[in-house]
Amino acid sequence: MDPNAVVDQLAMAGRHVTDCHLHVARQRQIVESLARQGQDNARSSALLELFEELLAKHIKHRDLCRAEAAAIGIEQCNREQNDGRCADYVPC
Repeated sequence: MDPNAVVDQLAMAGRHVTDCHLHVARQRQIVESLARQGQDNARSSALLELFEELLAKHIKHRDLCRAEAAAIGIEQCNREQNDGRCADYVPC
C-alpha cells in the first residue's frame, strides 16, 4: 500500500478512536445521570454498550493500521526530532 495512504488511514483510525472515547464517556454520564434520577436508562445503557463495542472495533482497526505502518517502515513521530511538526506518523 502507498505509504501516504497508510499514514492517512492511521490518522483517520486515531481520530475515530478519540471521537469514540468521547462518545462513550458522554453516554456513560447520561446513563449515570438517569440512574441517579431514578429514571429508566435501559435504552441509554444499550446505546452505551453499542458505543463500547464500536470503540473496541476502532481500537482493533487502529492497531492493525499501526502494524501495517510499522511493516512498511513508518513509525510514530517523535516531535522533538521533527521541530515539533508532524501529523503523528512519519516515514522512518
